Amino acid sequence: MKHNFDPEPQTNSTIRGHLSEEHSDLLDPQQFQLLSAYLDNEATVSERRQVQGWLDTDPKIKATYLQLLQLRSRLQNAPVPASSTSVKQLTTLVFQRLNQRTRRMATWGGTAIAALLVMTFSGTISGNSGRFPMFAQSETLNNSEPLQIALNEPLIPIITPNAVSISVDQPIIPIPKAAVSRPIN
Repeated sequence: MKHNFDPEPQTNSTIRGHLSEEHSDLLDPQQFQLLSAYLDNEATVSERRQVQGWLDTDPKIKATYLQLLQLRSRLQNAPVPASSTSVKQLTTLVFQRLNQRTRRMATWGGTAIAALLVMTFSGTISGNSGRFPMFAQSETLNNSEPLQIALNEPLIPIITPNAVSISVDQPIIPIPKAAVSRPIN
C-alpha cells in the first residue's frame, strides 16, 4: 500500500502537540507522515527501508519515533470511562421508546380509519349515493326554464370611460353634516 504524503494538518498538529517541542518542529511534514505510516504498518517495503535508515542514522528522528511509540501505548492503555447505564438498561429504554412510538402511530391510524368509516356510513345513511355530498338541492332549478342571455340588450347599462365626469364641487353621494355641539359653561 502506497502511503499518501499529503499531510493532514489537523491530525499532524494534534499529534505534534503531544510531542516535546524540540522534536516536533524538527521534522518536515513528509518525514512525520512517513514515520507515522511506519508506526501504523501502512508503509511500503521501500518506505520502511527509508525509515529504518533514518532511525539508524538520525537521533532526532529516533527520539521522535520513541515519543510516538510512547504516545501510542498510552492511548491504547488509556482507561475507557464506564457508562452510567448498563447495556441491558439501555436496550430496555430503546425498546420502550420504540413501543411507545408504535402505539402512538397505531392510535392515530385507528383514529383516521374510524373517521373515514363514520364519513362513509353517514353519507350512505343520509341517502347520498354519490362520492361527494351535495350541499344544496333545489327542485325549482330542475323545473325552471333554461337560462337566456340577451347579447344585444345588456341588463346593466355599460358606461364608456369618456362619458364619465366627476365634479369636485359637488359630490356624487350627498354627505350628511354632523351636528355641532357646544361646550357647557
